Amino acid sequence: NQICEKKQLTVGVYSDRAPLTAAADTGFEGFDIDLLTQLAARLNVNVSFVAIDGRSVEDVLASGEVDCVCSGCVYTAERNEALSLSDVYMTSRQVFAVTTGSEVKDLADLAGKTLGIVPGSAADLALQKSETFRAALAEIKTYDTEDKAMQALLSGEIDSAAVNEMLVRHLIITGSDLRTLLSDGNTPDSLGSEDYVLAFRRGSDALLKKVQEAFATMKRDGVLDELSKKWFSNYLSAEEQKAADEAAKAASSAAAEGEAAQSDASAAEETGGVAN
Repeated sequence: NQICEKKQLTVGVYSDRAPLTAAADTGFEGFDIDLLTQLAARLNVNVSFVAIDGRSVEDVLASGEVDCVCSGCVYTAERNEALSLSDVYMTSRQVFAVTTGSEVKDLADLAGKTLGIVPGSAADLALQKSETFRAALAEIKTYDTEDKAMQALLSGEIDSAAVNEMLVRHLIITGSDLRTLLSDGNTPDSLGSEDYVLAFRRGSDALLKKVQEAFATMKRDGVLDELSKKWFSNYLSAEEQKAADEAAKAASSAAAEGEAAQSDASAAEETGGVAN
């Protein structure tokens, strides 16, 4: 009611999380900026974006400065206990990115190479569990943001970067010579995934309900698809990403079974030929 009365939704954003939120000449730009602008219009309120760089989601919301936080706010069980969170509106994997001209074709080729990561990211946490893989690398360089890691990759400072897939997709459609390492013809080798939500102060049930209703309408109207294609070429909803991953695993399993069957058939033919 307070938001409807003042006709204003104030959203906290980080200025260095492209393609979700990034500083621009006109203020901010990115997928989440477009998303919240569309959302506010459907709630019949104005929206303003406030930079919250260097501060936690929890602290900013507790201060009362903003009504919600976007900027690739990752779902965690702890955050779900402390705040009111929207449903997951997007899921993105952490992948290995290389330049198109790189000699690196698969994960094995990263042995002896330099890898860039952001400390504390999903990719970093996944790599910490793989001592063998880390030991095979020549060096791991750390960067404050994924943007800086990608700049280092494009400048030749590192051989690969472990970053968010949507960032790589965005850079590709805006002209950067990049690709992700593939485990098969379609699926990038992944270091896990992150689910993105909108965060509100605990108890913002009425506002959250309105937001969820608007989200459902935006998805049904194709708005999320349009924004996704604009910023990173496809829409990565949690449900669709899970389905795509399961389909890829099934296809890979079927291919392996097919190769095994063909190998057995070839062996049988050879045995039969010798016997005859």
